[in-house]
Amino acid sequence: MEIMNKYADSISDVNIGKKASTSIAATMVKERLDSLIDLGVSFTGRPNFVSSIEEGQHWNEAMDILQGTLTDFPIIERMVIFDSECVIQSTLPLVSGNIGTQIGCKKREWYMLMKKDLKPHIAGVVLSTSKPVMAMTGVAVPIVSHKNQNLLGILFLLIKLDSFTEWARRFEGNKGEYLSIFDQKGQIVFHPYVDLSEKIIDASNLLVVQKMKSGESGVEIFKSPYTQQEEVAGYRKISKYGWGVMVTQPAKLVFKDRAKRLLHQSLIYFLLLIVQIMLFMLVFYFFVKNKESSKRENVLLQKASDSELAQKTAAAVAEVEKQKAQELQILNDHLRKSISDLEKVNKIMLGRELEMIKLKQEVNNCLTELGKDTKYKVA
Repeated sequence: MEIMNKYADSISDVNIGKKASTSIAATMVKERLDSLIDLGVSFTGRPNFVSSIEEGQHWNEAMDILQGTLTDFPIIERMVIFDSECVIQSTLPLVSGNIGTQIGCKKREWYMLMKKDLKPHIAGVVLSTSKPVMAMTGVAVPIVSHKNQNLLGILFLLIKLDSFTEWARRFEGNKGEYLSIFDQKGQIVFHPYVDLSEKIIDASNLLVVQKMKSGESGVEIFKSPYTQQEEVAGYRKISKYGWGVMVTQPAKLVFKDRAKRLLHQSLIYFLLLIVQIMLFMLVFYFFVKNKESSKRENVLLQKASDSELAQKTAAAVAEVEKQKAQELQILNDHLRKSISDLEKVNKIMLGRELEMIKLKQEVNNCLTELGKDTKYKVA
C-alpha cells in the first residue's frame, strides 16, 4: 500500500513540477508583453505627438517625431499610424503605396476592444503586407485627444517574432523541457521545432491549446504534431492579453525519471524491511539464549550440596554470567548498527520530503506573485 501511495505521489510530483514551470513561463511572457505595451505608450507620450494629429492631422509630422526608434529598438520591424477608422495615414519606414488604404483591422478583436476601453492591446500573429514577407505580432496603442478623450488614431508597432525567439530559447526547465508561446487565436508565436519565418501556423486544433484558450490550466499528455512524439505539457493562459504558454517535455524522459524515483523508493522500503526482520531475529535469538542460560544456572544451583560443589557451582555461575554479559554486548552492538542504518535511511526519506516541501513553497510563491491564492499548505 505504501508503494502504491508513493506511485500516486510521483504522478502528483510531475504535475506540481510542470505547473510550477508553466507558472514561471507565463510570468516571463506577461512581463515581456508588458514591456512592449510600455514602449508603445512612451512613443505616443512624446512631446507634440498627439497635438500634431489633433490640431491639424499632420500624420507625417507625428511620425517624424519617432524617427530613430527603429534603430534604437531593433525588435520593431516597422510602425504604422492609422486614423480612427483604420485607414493607413503614415508608415515608418515609408511605404507610399499603403497610404490611404484600409486593411480590415476594424474586424480585429484588439480594435473592437480599443474602441471601448481606449487602452493598448497586443495583437495576434500577422504576416507583413510588404516585402520581405514575415510573421510578426503587433502592439496597438490608442492616440487619444487631450481635449475630449476621443480616439484620434492608432499607433501600431509591428514586432519581429525573433524578439521572442531569442529569450524564449533561454528558458531553463527540467531536462528536455522547452517553452512554446501562442496568441489569442492559438497561432504559434514561438516553438523551437517550428519555422515561423514566412508563415503563420495555427495550433488551435490541438485539444491542449483549446483548453488553454478557454482559460484552463493544467497538465496533459498528447502527441505533438511538430516533434512526432508523446509529450507531457503544462499549459496556462495569460489572462491579461489572451496569449498562452506551454512547457513541454518528452513523455519518455518524464516517466523515466519517475520510474527511477519509484525504484529508489522501493529499494529503501525493502532495505527497511530487511533491517526490521534482522533486528527481530537478533532479539529473538538472544532471548532464547538468555532463557537457556537461566535454566543451566538453576540446575547447577540445585546440585550444589556441599561446599566444594558450591564453589564449583559458583565458578560455573560466574562463567555463565560472563557469557551472558558478552552476548548482551554483542546484542547492543548489533542494535546500535541497526539504529545507525535506520537513521541513514530516514535522512534519505527526509531529504526527499524537504525537496517536495520546497517545490510546493515555490509554487505558492509563484501564485502569490500572480495575485492568486496559494494552493498547498506547507508546514
